[in-house]
Amino acid sequence: MKETLRSIVVIGLAAILAVACRPASPTQTVSPTLAISAGQEAILFFSEREGDQHLYLMTPDGSGVQRLDFELPPATFFDLPCWAPQLDKFLVSVANQTRSDSDIYLVERNGRNPINLTNNPGSFETNPVISPDGQHIAYVAVELDLDVKVMDVNGHNPIKITNLPTREIAPQWFPDSHRLLLVSNLEGTPNIYTVQWDGTGLTNISKGPGEDSSPSLSSDGRRVVFHSDRAGNADIFVVDVDGQNLVNLTQNPSADTEPLWSPDGTKIMFRSDRDGGPDIFVMQADGSTAVNLTKSPEVDERGISWSPDSQQLLFTALVNDQLEIFVVGLNTPLVNLTQNAADDFAPLWIRF
Repeated sequence: MKETLRSIVVIGLAAILAVACRPASPTQTVSPTLAISAGQEAILFFSEREGDQHLYLMTPDGSGVQRLDFELPPATFFDLPCWAPQLDKFLVSVANQTRSDSDIYLVERNGRNPINLTNNPGSFETNPVISPDGQHIAYVAVELDLDVKVMDVNGHNPIKITNLPTREIAPQWFPDSHRLLLVSNLEGTPNIYTVQWDGTGLTNISKGPGEDSSPSLSSDGRRVVFHSDRAGNADIFVVDVDGQNLVNLTQNPSADTEPLWSPDGTKIMFRSDRDGGPDIFVMQADGSTAVNLTKSPEVDERGISWSPDSQQLLFTALVNDQLEIFVVGLNTPLVNLTQNAADDFAPLWIRF
C-alpha cells in the first residue's frame, strides 16, 4: 500500500534526527551576548530545569550554565542546533507550530537575526550540515520521500541530490567539500553511499544484504565506520570510501551499534550491551582493545559526543529515573556534570 505523507514524515523524522530528543520550546527572549571567544569549548544540551524544555550551554566542567534562547517564531526543535564555525553562527532546524512543516534557520551566536534558509511550506527540512569550506549546506527534506538536498549557504539554489523514489538520509561532508556520504535504500535495504554534491557519481560502498546505518566518516575522509546486521546481529564494520577492504571490527554476539570516529581518527566509540549495558565502548581504529568506559549508568541514546581533543566522551545516562549528563575520559573516571533535579540530555561538545 502506498504510504501517506503523514506516515512518511513520522517514520522519516524518527530515522533522520541526529540527536533523538523530545521537542523543545524556544521562547522569544534573546540571550545576552555569549561570553565565549573563538576557540573556546562549551557543551550544548537540552534541559527541563525551568519547567519547559530549553537549550543551555555550560563549560566542559559543568559550570557556568546559561540558557540559550533563539529569536524564532513559535516553533519546536527537531534536534540540537548545529554550530557552523565557518560562519560563526548556528544552524537550527525547527518545526513551525502553525504551518505543520519545518525550516532551517541561520542564527547568530547570541540568538539574534534568524534567517529562514528554506521557507518551503509543506516540507520538513532538517539535519543541516555545513560543508568544510562554508559554501554549501546539506540537509534532509521530507516531501513525498526522504531526500538529501544541498543549497548555497544563503539558502539559494537548492538541488536534490537524487531524483529517485527512494529514501536518502544522514548526509556528511567529505573534507574536500565536493562529496557527501549518505544512507540510501536505492538497492532495497539501507546501504552507505558516496555522491558528488551535485548528485553525480552515486556509489554504494557498503553493498550489504542487511541494514547498514549510523555511518561516521574518518577525519581524513578515507574510511567509513558503520553498524550493520548483515552478519546476523548488529556489528561494527569499516570500509574504505571506494568500497574496498570491508572489515567486521567487532564480531561479537551482542549488539554493537552507533559507531563514531574520534576527531583524531585513532579510535572508534560505539554502544554495546555485551556487558549487560547499554554501555559506551572505545576501541582502536583497527578494532582492537575494546574497553567499556561506562560500566554502570544506563546510557541513553540521546547524543554521544567526543571532546575535540579525542580524550573524553559526553553522554546522557538514566540515574534513578532521571536523565543526567556525564563525561568520561579514556583514562579518567565518570563525572556527573549536571546533578540537577530535572532531566538534562542530548549533550554536544562544540568548539566556538
